[in-house]
Amino acid sequence: MANVSISANLFPYRLSMKAHAKLAGELTIEIVNNDSKTKLLTMDLTFPEQVSTDKSGMNRSISKQIKDVQPGAKLKMNFPVFLTQRASTGVFSGKLLISEQAPNLEYATANYSKEVSFRIID
Repeated sequence: MANVSISANLFPYRLSMKAHAKLAGELTIEIVNNDSKTKLLTMDLTFPEQVSTDKSGMNRSISKQIKDVQPGAKLKMNFPVFLTQRASTGVFSGKLLISEQAPNLEYATANYSKEVSFRIID
């Protein structure tokens, strides 16, 4: 079993092109520390060019440092999802990477990745 488990859910499951100028959805990421030790984690989330975290469409990635994740702890983070000017119908993929860091942040001791799908409809 992995020391850290991750899940990503998009609500609504399908992003509508009609919601182009406003909030199209919300991405929820849940991280669980399955280990018996406290973890220092970093999160890197990269969206496809059709999706952004802001209305301008310029910000397509999120990086966060998550300190002191206690054993058995569940972290839940929500991120807004907007469609960019390049949005078109189809299924597009982003990438979520969680890295366990050494105490001094010099290197990653383990990496966990997950593909995040974005389905865009008319």
